[in-house]
Amino acid sequence: MRKLILPALLCGFALTMMPALGRALTCPAGDDNMLDWMTLDTATTQHLNGPQSLPLYTVLPASGLFWWIKGDHSGEGYPWDVQYNDSTNIYQWITDYDPYSYTDPHYFKAFDSETGMPWTPICIPAGSAGERLSSITVASAQTGYHEYGPNCTKGSQQFYLGNTVNQVWNYGNLNIDDTTPAGNLGTHPDLQLSYRYSCDSSYANCSYEEVYDFMQGYGEVRWTYYTLQSGSYVQQSQTVFNQLVSGGSPAPYFPCTMP
Repeated sequence: MRKLILPALLCGFALTMMPALGRALTCPAGDDNMLDWMTLDTATTQHLNGPQSLPLYTVLPASGLFWWIKGDHSGEGYPWDVQYNDSTNIYQWITDYDPYSYTDPHYFKAFDSETGMPWTPICIPAGSAGERLSSITVASAQTGYHEYGPNCTKGSQQFYLGNTVNQVWNYGNLNIDDTTPAGNLGTHPDLQLSYRYSCDSSYANCSYEEVYDFMQGYGEVRWTYYTLQSGSYVQQSQTVFNQLVSGGSPAPYFPCTMP
């Protein structure tokens, strides 16, 4: 959804919620908590940056939501990705409407249901390097979304991502500090979320794939976008967040009513 499109009742003004510290839910022994893996542990005082000079702030899970804020416009927290969680799963819900929402947060894209795109169970087995830890298929009919803006207006056309496959893999240890300027995260365990959409009726031959790397303690540290070309996935773009810097997240600025 980040490329193609991408509950608490929240009103249409700047959000000022206080992030909850620590894990939102407790998982059984031997399981990993994806709410913890997908967010920065020190989000109230620090954030991530990278060689592209793009900041990534995390607002820790609270009231069924957590936010990745991908900019800081004079202290106003936008643009953003907004994830929803219930007691079982984490769902992708809202994302920026590139390029409009990078300068105007009245533009965004959202699935028509906050539970329409289940990304991963909250609790998954820890597993070992190279092992697939979870797999969710989502039928095309469940992937409907709308574009919003200008002025928070919901567009008349409904779009669909198509059949979708979401999988979490244990990558093993990851080090992405070898950049210019160099990162400062070091080597840590990494989980990868593979998000493939526009798949055929067998949930294969998906036209698009996004891969999110979540490093233990740091949350999202890399995002890579691929397209299927002649049977192989070819990288189109990549964003790296491998520098831990001072400065906690601004409050999310979402001037519209939550869809």
